Amino acid sequence: MTDVKLNQMMDQMIDNSTKAFQSMFWFQEQGEKFAALWMEQNKLTREQAVKIAEKIAEQAKENQKLLQDMVQQSVKLSFDTYKTASQQTLEQMQKQVELLTKQVETLSAKAAK
Repeated sequence: MTDVKLNQMMDQMIDNSTKAFQSMFWFQEQGEKFAALWMEQNKLTREQAVKIAEKIAEQAKENQKLLQDMVQQSVKLSFDTYKTASQQTLEQMQKQVELLTKQVETLSAKAAK
């Protein structure tokens, strides 16, 4: 082989090696970009999950407060209804006692004659 051909082969081998290294580094760079993107997406997903968990906790607290308010209102309404019904019953019983007292007085008056 001539020196020219040998030099051409060496130049070609060096060029091929350089291109191989460039390709390898390009693939590494693409892999790093992919990994960085994946990590960023995971970070965003975690942040969103935390926000959703916080919203759920806030809603649970609000629901608990609303439930307590509803129970308190229901108990108050029940007692108010019972109080009103008891007062009405008591008034009716007083009227019956008055009526019976009048009847007893009338019968006593008739019996005394």
